Amino acid sequence: MKKIFNKFDPGLLIVIVATTLAAWPFLSQSSLPTGTDAEIHIFRAFQIERSITEGVFYPRWAPDFYYGNGYPIFNYYAPLAYHLAAYYSLVTSLGVVAGSKFVLILAAYVGSIGMYMFVANRWGRVEAMVSGVAWCFSPYIFFLEPHARGEIAESLAIGISPVIFWAFDKVRASGTKYSVVIAALSLGAVVLSHPLTALVAYGFLLVFLLWEFWITPLTLVDRSRNRSSSNLYAVGVAILLGLGLSALYWLPAGFERDAVRMDYYGIGHYDFRRHFIDLAELIAPAIWSDSGAAFPVFRFSLGSIQVSLGMLGVATVFNRRIRRFDTLLMTLGLFGATYMMTSASQGLWEMIPPMRYFQFPMRFLGSAALAIVPLCGMSM
Repeated sequence: MKKIFNKFDPGLLIVIVATTLAAWPFLSQSSLPTGTDAEIHIFRAFQIERSITEGVFYPRWAPDFYYGNGYPIFNYYAPLAYHLAAYYSLVTSLGVVAGSKFVLILAAYVGSIGMYMFVANRWGRVEAMVSGVAWCFSPYIFFLEPHARGEIAESLAIGISPVIFWAFDKVRASGTKYSVVIAALSLGAVVLSHPLTALVAYGFLLVFLLWEFWITPLTLVDRSRNRSSSNLYAVGVAILLGLGLSALYWLPAGFERDAVRMDYYGIGHYDFRRHFIDLAELIAPAIWSDSGAAFPVFRFSLGSIQVSLGMLGVATVFNRRIRRFDTLLMTLGLFGATYMMTSASQGLWEMIPPMRYFQFPMRFLGSAALAIVPLCGMSM
């Protein structure tokens, strides 16, 4: 009994309880908000479910779309969220609406627990508890993506993002086969969930790994603590395996990209110039949303509590006794993501033509959360 008590982690339990509160609307309500993109995702999940029952386990063609003419949506749009919703529906017989809710709930728990494990592995359990709670109540993750926008696939990718940081950090530290497999699976899963979110998270992950392998060792007094080249090799293997697992999706889509009209990206409503966020909105408190309004108003906010705690975490960079170089990296990541969401970065967006595929600068709120939430933990 004593051993069990010693292994009990009250911080993780608090994070799980907080996540349950954050996901409670999905657990307590029978359906999903209307007038959001969730309706589109539900139709896609139903099409996947029908294909599975007909013996096509990885469909690329949606035969019932476009008035029965068919549409190759699953050849170009990452399908993992729809497969999870469809299989949940098939196993429970509750339907794809319940399956879509299951994906959103799963994303909430995976994200907060993944963030807890990542921070606990690097800094400590108290810091991890604060970070896990800050993650699940971040406005973008808690409300904007799942409720206001109904982005089921993107919510899943954001939820998996902290897991890939934890998994690759374990590979960097140990290089074990088990950690390599977990890292590869998590990377493959985030690509199969939402490629744009995966691209941002993957870019931040690469910067994190390069920082840990080449920048942090320069600050160590004991050079023997430097990571071996075998661990760097293990990280490379995990990345290649992860990209290889997801090649089932991105390789055909890449070869057949000329079959779709890509020139529509960045035009009209989807022009990134129309969607930059003011810095005042990013740091402002979230507001109560009127669920009865036809067009409810909400803010793209990092969360006032997250910003306050995050700035305390940033302040540790200026204290020689408690300064950590990984805190400096998170600080730079936060400022970089914030810069990419404001109009100050318009010139950079225009200088890099592929940036138009991101469409909305607020997509960087996910990477901003990946940076500010660990800083919330460091405020302790």
